[in-house]
Amino acid sequence: MEEEDDEEELQIPVGIKYKVNIRSYQRIKKLLKKKSPDEKILRWNNKWNTLHSKREEICCSYLTSADNWQEIISQLLSDDVLGVKLSQIPSKEILKAIDQSGTPIALWLRTESKNLDFITDFEAFLQDCSITELPKTIKDKRLDAFAKEIHIGKHITLLWDNPNILPPEVLPASLPEVLH
Repeated sequence: MEEEDDEEELQIPVGIKYKVNIRSYQRIKKLLKKKSPDEKILRWNNKWNTLHSKREEICCSYLTSADNWQEIISQLLSDDVLGVKLSQIPSKEILKAIDQSGTPIALWLRTESKNLDFITDFEAFLQDCSITELPKTIKDKRLDAFAKEIHIGKHITLLWDNPNILPPEVLPASLPEVLH
């Protein structure tokens, strides 16, 4: 007698079941090419350590926003700014600014919609969550959005770039000393 495993499973998005964050492949690739850490790698590591020292503090205190890469990078080079929040998909120049400034956190709305409710909701949840709980807060927003047609949780992307967690193919021996 054959078991009936052919029954289709429900299609549950991965972002509902798990915290889904993106990483900067370019940053990791550059990290592997370096024989010693450069200022960008050191800044990335320092910003990450600062982020974890601010465990209970509110996200919005450490996130900046601007309309162009020049403004963003000038703000991101400050030690007090740990990330960037954008109400639209970032341009290539803004992504490069995030990468080159060693910024470990970036979040943005994936929709080009001019939906003011999304922008208001985006700002509101950043007022209420602690910086280290940001991945969990976004996962919860995605869960809230699952059964709804229109919800901000369906439109948020989070770059959460921890320098201490590297892809499995990266060997510790190939990393600059600062990250060992």
